Amino acid sequence: MLADLQNAYIQAVERAGASTVNVSTAQRPYGPPWGQWPRRGFGSGVILDDKGHILTTHHVVDGAEKVIVTSDELKVGQPVLAIGNPLGLPGGPTVTSGVVSSLRRHLGRGPGDGIPVIQTDAAVNPGNSGGPLVDLRGRVVAINTATIPYAEGIGFAIPINAALAAAREIVAHGHVQRPWLGIGGYDVDRRLAAYYGIESRHGVFAAEITPGSPAEGAGLQVGDVVTSIGGKPLTGVADLVAALRERTIGDSIEIEAERRGQRVHVKATLGARPW
Repeated sequence: MLADLQNAYIQAVERAGASTVNVSTAQRPYGPPWGQWPRRGFGSGVILDDKGHILTTHHVVDGAEKVIVTSDELKVGQPVLAIGNPLGLPGGPTVTSGVVSSLRRHLGRGPGDGIPVIQTDAAVNPGNSGGPLVDLRGRVVAINTATIPYAEGIGFAIPINAALAAAREIVAHGHVQRPWLGIGGYDVDRRLAAYYGIESRHGVFAAEITPGSPAEGAGLQVGDVVTSIGGKPLTGVADLVAALRERTIGDSIEIEAERRGQRVHVKATLGARPW
């Protein structure tokens, strides 16, 4: 059994490692005296197709003037391997192993903004971002994206379905076109519900409605609690983000919300995200 497990690891690495590449970037340097030396960065990527498209994470290439490339069936507890090129060191890709720790994490930059991610304890070292997270059959299941400094055994990866959807948008349009509702909010928890007198024990508290947005056009207001979209209950912001990602620009959605103790139903037509 140990030999079978060892062979599974080796075969998975051989299968996925061939499509893992090192991504090096160069940015315009700051002023003198550093003007002689461009600022450089390193990361990893995955060969997407035979046209030379490389799938990586945004922060690996963000702001780079020059990019050089050198070469939803998961379950918690499932073994995975993280492959990448840490720090751009020579010698080919490196491999770390671990398991899927959680399937329902959410990384965001602000209220209502963010992406669903997979949490793993496979080490995602600096420079591994953009490389693949693979199962023991060598299938890419996610794209490594982040780790938490000073926290051991916590790494994050973007599910491959979400990454491929973004990649197709970039190839077709030059950027990702995301459906947009225009609501920024927070998960409803016991403390929030008690403070605002909210009856619902789940949903998204609307802290902000963007002027001119589909949400405003549908009649949603600050203070509303969005409890379902398309008849599917929302437990929080992560569910709202996931629901929007399942749809396309121009789709009409039915929204149920709580407003001052009353249930309201509105329809919104999703627009294109303006930024």
